[in-house]
Amino acid sequence: MKETAFDETQNTIDKASASLIKNTPRANPTPTAKKGFSLMQNKTPLIFGLFAIIIIALLWVFLVFLPAQYKYSFNINGVDFVSNEYTPSEFFPKFKDNNSFVIVVDAPNNVVDAWTANSINLWLVALNADQKEAILLIKNINSSGVAGCITNDGNVLVSREINADDCSLLENDSQKARIFIKLSDSDKAVLFENKLVINSSGTKTISLVNYFVIKEMYANFDEILALVNEKINAIS
Repeated sequence: MKETAFDETQNTIDKASASLIKNTPRANPTPTAKKGFSLMQNKTPLIFGLFAIIIIALLWVFLVFLPAQYKYSFNINGVDFVSNEYTPSEFFPKFKDNNSFVIVVDAPNNVVDAWTANSINLWLVALNADQKEAILLIKNINSSGVAGCITNDGNVLVSREINADDCSLLENDSQKARIFIKLSDSDKAVLFENKLVINSSGTKTISLVNYFVIKEMYANFDEILALVNEKINAIS
């Protein structure tokens, strides 16, 4: 087929372009490109540093704001029994072997509501039936902290005031078994070495929570309550 003038012109352009591409020297990296590469190298430690800071911040949030995780956790009758040291079956037999107990209760503005008072009475009944010394310690809490305490010195017929320092010494006496009755955001019993912290989600549930905790310590507590009620009815 005979080539036209247009085809001849196109072939000439193609040959010229190929020749130019073949003979054109390849460009070396410019100083600007090298500088950009160097800047990326310098930024690498900074990126890793920021990443480490983010990880540390997330870990802090996890430790501070998320609920504490315990080694042992059991739910019995709607009450969580938690500990890093004991299961309930390990804790209560050992805890019950103590001869002297301190029952610590917070009293905002020196007032104890009826449900908390009932919880105190349940513990006094259980411990006295087991012939244990039961020292009651009611902490008067005001806007400044602990203003003082009322104690029975282990005698249900005694009631006397003590100062905040003596109160602190008594509630922190590790030689005695200590029972703390508190209001919190959940129904939970936390088991420590020679220490039991009972948290209740509200005043109206505090008696029931303490009742279930006592039942774990004294399986025959219902029988004890029945005997006490019989004696009360006989007197009245």
